[in-house]
Amino acid sequence: MRKILFFAFLPTLLGWADPYTHLRQLFDFEAYEKRIHALTNLPAVRVFSLGTSRGGRNLWMIEISPPTPSHHAILLLGSAHPIEWHAQEIPLRLAEYLAHHREKLRVFCYILPIFNPDGFAYMRVIPVFYASNRKNRYYPPTEKRPSIYTAGVDLNRNFGYHWQKTSHDPSYPYYSGERPMSEPETIALEKFVSQTPLSLVISFHSPGKTVQYPWGYTLTPQTNQKLIHLAKWMAKTIGNGYKALQDSANYLKPGCEIDWFYGEKGILALRIEVSKKLIDTSLEDYTAIQTMIESLVCTPQPWW
Repeated sequence: MRKILFFAFLPTLLGWADPYTHLRQLFDFEAYEKRIHALTNLPAVRVFSLGTSRGGRNLWMIEISPPTPSHHAILLLGSAHPIEWHAQEIPLRLAEYLAHHREKLRVFCYILPIFNPDGFAYMRVIPVFYASNRKNRYYPPTEKRPSIYTAGVDLNRNFGYHWQKTSHDPSYPYYSGERPMSEPETIALEKFVSQTPLSLVISFHSPGKTVQYPWGYTLTPQTNQKLIHLAKWMAKTIGNGYKALQDSANYLKPGCEIDWFYGEKGILALRIEVSKKLIDTSLEDYTAIQTMIESLVCTPQPWW
């Protein structure tokens, strides 16, 4: 019996056991694809691909139409940083909720839950689980040597508004690319935005318990009071300790998404940094965020 117990615990004693197996299982891109496509069984829901990632995975967009025509549309954008799991799970759960309650919608809803599918899939095999995984590392499922994937672009530094080159080393965690909008993911999103009138974009990241508004590239204060008031309303409606602040309050983020949506495309854009945890499997703030989003898209609002 003692020998059996010894060999049972030997992998753990030698450091072979992976303590993050349960977390790795969250990052199943194929399972997410199945959930997304299941929504096509519901009325007025359309699922389409914006294009493919560097590694050939689809960027699945979910479109939910309101029961009566609307001149307004909102985009919910999942995290560009794959390790921020619940900032991708929450947009998909919102899509599932809104698709089942579309009779209440007053605006068109577009949801892109996973903006970085290659990085998302890579989380299942990343050698050091909590190593920074912000980038669009190409990971083919048949590859047996995942540790070789150090190159890639931080998509949330690749947008074209006040883009800056962060490094000449593609393995740098915050590598912004060779040039602005260099990546197939940002190119596909730009094409969609150019063809689709949007009134508001809400991007999801973690952690922080904040609702952030542009600018990220500069400390110059934002002057659009409508945008600031919307951020404050969202933070207050979520509650749970959320606060509104300018994106650059903690550090500068040149080439980020909300600056590009607002500064280059003229679309109101905000970012929700969810929870105080990088990975919050309890999704403790989801219900409050759902309530806020429902109020935003299902009732008349002065910012439309």
